[in-house]
Amino acid sequence: MSETSKTQLLEEEVNRLRRRVAELESRDITEREQAEAELRESVELLRAVQKVNPDLQFVLDSDQTITSYHAQNEADLYESPRNFIGKTMQEVLPMEAGEQFGGAIETAVARHALVTIEYTLPMPDGERVFEARVRSLPDQRVVITVRDITERNQAEVVVSRQIERLRRLSELSMALAGDPIDVFQRVAAMIGQLLDVRVVCLSEVRGDELHFISVYVDGEVMTNAGHCLLSITPCATVEHSKDIRVYDRVAERFPEASFLKDHDAFAYCGFPSLDSEPHTFSETDKDLLRVLGQRIAMEFERREHLREHRHTEEALKKTHEDLAATTNALPDLMFDVDQEGRIHDYRAPNLDGLYAPPETFLGRRVSEVLPAAAAQTIMQAIVETAETGLHRGATYCLEMPDGFAWFELSVAAKRHKTPDARFIVLARDITERKQAEHEREQLIAELEVKNTELERFTYTVSHDLKSPLVLCHG
Repeated sequence: MSETSKTQLLEEEVNRLRRRVAELESRDITEREQAEAELRESVELLRAVQKVNPDLQFVLDSDQTITSYHAQNEADLYESPRNFIGKTMQEVLPMEAGEQFGGAIETAVARHALVTIEYTLPMPDGERVFEARVRSLPDQRVVITVRDITERNQAEVVVSRQIERLRRLSELSMALAGDPIDVFQRVAAMIGQLLDVRVVCLSEVRGDELHFISVYVDGEVMTNAGHCLLSITPCATVEHSKDIRVYDRVAERFPEASFLKDHDAFAYCGFPSLDSEPHTFSETDKDLLRVLGQRIAMEFERREHLREHRHTEEALKKTHEDLAATTNALPDLMFDVDQEGRIHDYRAPNLDGLYAPPETFLGRRVSEVLPAAAAQTIMQAIVETAETGLHRGATYCLEMPDGFAWFELSVAAKRHKTPDARFIVLARDITERKQAEHEREQLIAELEVKNTELERFTYTVSHDLKSPLVLCHG
């Protein structure tokens, strides 16, 4: 082979290698840019979810120490971040709550399952009740989502108390028969139980004196418990106004009424009710060597690219895991919606909670899927979010297979003020809260009716006894 042929073959090999180098460099750059774009998209989504999520969130390392947190308002935290970062839940929280978290974390890691606990904490505004959802990640880290459920628990307690009061009031209505003295005893006892107070006294005005007909004290009922001057008692103001009167620090206001001090009375209502406590109703020959040198240099550079790519993949995987743990821990419905109201994606803990199957709403506008009123509420929330970046508090109602359900909206911008703006819409089921409010209103109305019946009975009994009770109008 001539020297010229050798040179041509060498040049062709050099050119082939150069083209291969350029091709590999282009592919590496494209893959890295795609990975970085996916990472940015995931980070945007995670930030939008965290921005709209009102719950507290904590990430724990494999040794159970807190490494990061999310809180829209740091006033909701039990301790300031400098006092809990790097510590375990058991080291930060009171003993009982800390032990609950310790057991929940161990169970979540051992079973790779979602564990839910309820616990209480003393906060500046009083004792609060929280629900924590604990989920482990594949790398043994743990994500904890904490929600304040104090109002929900309080509503449940109020409804339960109202139901019990209504039951007792019904019993009282049936008990209003027989000898008046027996009736007064039952009335005094039942009022004490209904109002949850220590002392109830049914009194009768006889001229300038107040006679205690029936007195309920800590579960015991006494009859004909004595009398005193009317003028020194709070009952005098009731007799004068012919209306209900409510006082606190009653023993201080009426110091001459010794029975108030004897019972350590604090609150007084009407006829009267007494109590000792306030009672408020988060990189070959020379050319070949040059080519080989370029190839080696390219390998060095490709190795760095691969390292960066692996790092990006790991960061992307971690972000996806954090996002999945965050969204899986949420009990709410979540939708990815554009500015026109078109639904691009969704997440639901339970498909039964959806108004329609996913195949019927993905890619369609909310106005094409939901009733007009609900769709209008959601679109107004999206319009507001497009202007401000965040919306919270709008509610709407849907007719579901098992009855009407109420939802509360939280909306955050995923991509804000861009032509292809997208929004994360969280829909929280507040049906129980709405039902509790409705039941409470019904119970109050029923109690008012029963109270009216009781007042009519009291009026009748007072005429039969031919002397007015303190609660009667003249």
